[in-house]
Amino acid sequence: CYSPQGSSYRSSLGTRCELSCTRGYRLVGPSAVQCLPNHHWSGMAYCRQIQCHVLPAVLRGSYVCSAGVQMDSRCDYTCLPGYQLEGDRSRICMEDGHWSGSEPICVDLEPPKIRCPDSRERIAEPGKLTATVYWDPPRVRDSADGVIKRVMLRGPEPGSEFPEGEHMIRYTAHDQAYN
Repeated sequence: CYSPQGSSYRSSLGTRCELSCTRGYRLVGPSAVQCLPNHHWSGMAYCRQIQCHVLPAVLRGSYVCSAGVQMDSRCDYTCLPGYQLEGDRSRICMEDGHWSGSEPICVDLEPPKIRCPDSRERIAEPGKLTATVYWDPPRVRDSADGVIKRVMLRGPEPGSEFPEGEHMIRYTAHDQAYN
């Protein structure tokens, strides 16, 4: 404050005061007030704590914040098993009341794992040029989706007749993210 009558007269007519808030708070109202002839100050102001909005939930992930939505609070993101974080790993509530960076996402980048049945050798019965071969379909698991049911066979079905030679049976499995 500055008073025309000297520093000991802090609330006398004509005294002008500059207002400010400590770090982490925002001034609401005028940044300066003056003592008027009616013995009142020219305005009112107060300090409001700086806060950011609540961060939205992350699909297939979560976050933990050090101090909620207060200024300087840091929120660290993690994804569920089988998913990887794309984007900012953490965000900070800044002095302007906005979060740093942008919202990350959790994506499934890992393909399913296929456990194929063992190779098998069959000998044709006497007088036949083909052999019937049976096998169990492969077991497929995905780190994000668990057991995968969408397994496609390219080639002959189990129980088919095979001529002499080596044959390759191919299966393709897709998870929900089309890996």
